[in-house]
Amino acid sequence: MYRMANGSFVEGFFDLLNDDVPKSNVIQQIDNNIGQLMKTDAKFFAIHVSPSKKELVMMGQTEKEQSDAMKRYIREVFIPAYAQNFNKGLLAENIKFMEKSILKGNVLLMLHLYIVI
Repeated sequence: MYRMANGSFVEGFFDLLNDDVPKSNVIQQIDNNIGQLMKTDAKFFAIHVSPSKKELVMMGQTEKEQSDAMKRYIREVFIPAYAQNFNKGLLAENIKFMEKSILKGNVLLMLHLYIVI
């Protein structure tokens, strides 16, 4: 709420197929990711994707355009490449992830990408 009140563009979480994934779903997926994990194993990994100012300009003129471009990049390029790098025949659909971006002006303040393993 603080960021929104200060003029930041805050987009909700999204995953491979859905926009506006509720925060409660994100928390539940992370909390329930116990499978065969040991007590000390991480339930998720947080990866920060930070485009440069030049890249942001190329992504669009408005915060919404930049956010949409970032969604496309995460969904169509980053996650498929991430899945492929496991060398286990995984597809993007096999990777659970949730992402959220926060922009102010033409500056990407934060991009949170949570990958649930």
